[in-house]
Amino acid sequence: MTDEIFTLAKLDADEFPRKPESLDLAEMARESLIEFLPELKKYDIKLKLNIPEEKNCLVMADRLSIIRIIGNIIKNTVHYGKEGKVLGIELIETAHEYQLLIWDQGPGYLKGGSWEHI
Repeated sequence: MTDEIFTLAKLDADEFPRKPESLDLAEMARESLIEFLPELKKYDIKLKLNIPEEKNCLVMADRLSIIRIIGNIIKNTVHYGKEGKVLGIELIETAHEYQLLIWDQGPGYLKGGSWEHI
Protein backbone atom coordinates (compact mmCIF):
# COMPACT_ATOMS: atom_id res chain seq x y z
CA MET A 1 0.00 0.00 0.00
CA THR A 2 2.80 2.42 0.87
CA ASP A 3 4.50 1.71 -2.46
CA GLU A 4 1.27 2.50 -4.31
CA ILE A 5 0.95 5.85 -2.49
CA PHE A 6 4.52 6.79 -3.40
CA THR A 7 3.95 5.73 -7.00
CA LEU A 8 0.81 7.89 -7.23
CA ALA A 9 2.66 10.85 -5.70
CA LYS A 10 5.43 10.45 -8.27
CA LEU A 11 2.88 10.24 -11.09
CA ASP A 12 1.32 13.51 -9.86
CA ALA A 13 4.72 15.18 -9.83
CA ASP A 14 5.70 13.76 -13.24
CA GLU A 15 8.68 12.08 -11.56
CA PHE A 16 7.67 8.56 -12.44
CA PRO A 17 8.95 7.20 -15.75
CA ARG A 18 6.10 6.15 -17.99
CA LYS A 19 6.40 2.65 -19.46
CA PRO A 20 4.39 2.48 -22.68
CA GLU A 21 3.36 -1.06 -23.51
CA SER A 22 0.77 -2.81 -25.62
CA LEU A 23 -2.45 -2.94 -23.57
CA ASP A 24 -5.97 -4.17 -24.20
CA LEU A 25 -8.08 -1.06 -23.54
CA ALA A 26 -11.22 -3.20 -23.13
CA GLU A 27 -9.54 -5.20 -20.38
CA MET A 28 -8.24 -2.02 -18.70
CA ALA A 29 -11.77 -0.57 -18.65
CA ARG A 30 -13.22 -3.77 -17.14
CA GLU A 31 -10.38 -3.96 -14.60
CA SER A 32 -10.95 -0.34 -13.54
CA LEU A 33 -14.70 -0.86 -13.19
CA ILE A 34 -14.42 -3.81 -10.78
CA GLU A 35 -13.36 -1.58 -7.89
CA PHE A 36 -16.59 0.46 -8.22
CA LEU A 37 -19.09 -2.42 -8.30
CA PRO A 38 -19.85 -2.20 -4.54
CA GLU A 39 -20.53 1.54 -4.88
CA LEU A 40 -22.82 0.96 -7.87
CA LYS A 41 -24.77 -1.56 -5.81
CA LYS A 42 -24.88 0.77 -2.78
CA TYR A 43 -26.46 3.60 -4.80
CA ASP A 44 -28.57 1.25 -6.95
CA ILE A 45 -26.85 2.47 -10.12
CA LYS A 46 -27.61 0.44 -13.25
CA LEU A 47 -24.57 -0.37 -15.40
CA LYS A 48 -24.87 -0.08 -19.17
CA LEU A 49 -21.78 -1.73 -20.57
CA ASN A 50 -20.79 -1.99 -24.22
CA ILE A 51 -17.21 -3.26 -24.26
CA PRO A 52 -16.07 -5.92 -26.75
CA GLU A 53 -15.40 -9.25 -25.04
CA GLU A 54 -14.00 -11.26 -27.93
CA LYS A 55 -11.74 -8.62 -29.47
CA ASN A 56 -8.41 -7.25 -28.32
CA CYS A 57 -8.47 -3.45 -28.38
CA LEU A 58 -4.73 -2.86 -28.33
CA VAL A 59 -3.23 0.54 -27.55
CA MET A 60 0.26 1.71 -26.58
CA ALA A 61 0.07 3.30 -23.13
CA ASP A 62 1.40 3.29 -19.60
CA ARG A 63 -0.64 0.78 -17.55
CA LEU A 64 -0.66 2.79 -14.30
CA SER A 65 -1.67 5.98 -16.07
CA ILE A 66 -4.53 4.33 -17.97
CA ILE A 67 -5.90 2.59 -14.86
CA ARG A 68 -5.68 5.85 -12.93
CA ILE A 69 -7.34 7.97 -15.61
CA ILE A 70 -10.22 5.55 -16.18
CA GLY A 71 -10.66 5.10 -12.42
CA ASN A 72 -10.80 8.87 -11.84
CA ILE A 73 -13.42 9.35 -14.54
CA ILE A 74 -15.57 6.50 -13.21
CA LYS A 75 -15.21 7.84 -9.66
CA ASN A 76 -16.36 11.32 -10.72
CA THR A 77 -19.18 9.90 -12.81
CA VAL A 78 -20.48 7.81 -9.90
CA HIS A 79 -20.08 10.67 -7.42
CA TYR A 80 -21.69 13.42 -9.49
CA GLY A 81 -24.11 11.31 -11.52
CA LYS A 82 -25.50 8.89 -8.95
CA GLU A 83 -28.86 10.71 -8.90
CA GLY A 84 -29.44 9.56 -12.49
CA LYS A 85 -29.04 5.91 -11.42
CA VAL A 86 -27.16 4.95 -14.62
CA LEU A 87 -23.46 4.56 -15.44
CA GLY A 88 -22.58 3.83 -19.05
CA ILE A 89 -19.23 2.63 -20.35
CA GLU A 90 -18.74 2.06 -24.06
CA LEU A 91 -15.65 1.27 -26.10
CA ILE A 92 -16.01 2.27 -29.73
CA GLU A 93 -13.55 1.54 -32.53
CA THR A 94 -13.24 4.06 -35.34
CA ALA A 95 -10.97 3.88 -38.38
CA HIS A 96 -7.81 4.95 -36.53
CA GLU A 97 -8.58 4.97 -32.81
CA TYR A 98 -10.61 3.69 -29.90
CA GLN A 99 -12.97 5.93 -27.97
CA LEU A 100 -13.80 5.06 -24.37
CA LEU A 101 -17.06 6.78 -23.41
CA ILE A 102 -18.00 7.00 -19.74
CA TRP A 103 -21.32 8.69 -19.06
CA ASP A 104 -24.17 9.08 -16.62
CA GLN A 105 -27.68 10.49 -16.49
CA GLY A 106 -27.11 12.77 -13.51
CA PRO A 107 -27.98 16.47 -13.32
CA GLY A 108 -24.71 17.67 -14.87
CA TYR A 109 -22.16 20.19 -13.65
CA LEU A 110 -23.85 23.42 -14.64
CA LYS A 111 -26.83 24.95 -12.93
CA GLY A 112 -27.85 28.02 -14.88
CA GLY A 113 -24.33 28.55 -16.25
CA SER A 114 -22.90 28.18 -19.70
CA TRP A 115 -20.24 25.96 -21.23
CA GLU A 116 -18.19 28.98 -22.38
CA HIS A 117 -16.16 29.07 -19.17
CA ILE A 118 -15.27 25.39 -19.12
